[in-house]
Amino acid sequence: MSARARRGEAGMAMLETVIVLPIVLMLLFAVIEFGIVFGRWQVLSNAAREGARRAVVFRPPATCSAGAVKAEVDAAVANYASALGMNVSSGEVALSGACVPGSSTVTVTHTYDFLFLDRFAPSLTSSLRLVGSSTMRNE
Repeated sequence: MSARARRGEAGMAMLETVIVLPIVLMLLFAVIEFGIVFGRWQVLSNAAREGARRAVVFRPPATCSAGAVKAEVDAAVANYASALGMNVSSGEVALSGACVPGSSTVTVTHTYDFLFLDRFAPSLTSSLRLVGSSTMRNE
């Protein structure tokens, strides 16, 4: 095989790499980003569950205060989420059904800002709204 033929093959391999490598890297970063988003959503769902547990703890109806229950729920959600690296404010936590018979629902809404995908595809939105919710029956 001549030197010219070997250079031609090397040039083709280089061209294929230049074409394929950006696509492979974009797919790799998309998979990583999806894993991070899924993990964050799981944290929000579990934080909502912890908050709902705090909301349904028995309190005598005469002394139950919806504001106090909301503060306990906010603290439980924030503690759970912060232990796993997320900062959730009390404004992102919604509580319904506190101090009433039936069930209590805790919904946690958090905005996730993309790390990689908005750099590869600027036309995509740069953030995603994640929602975790849990409903438990009041005892």
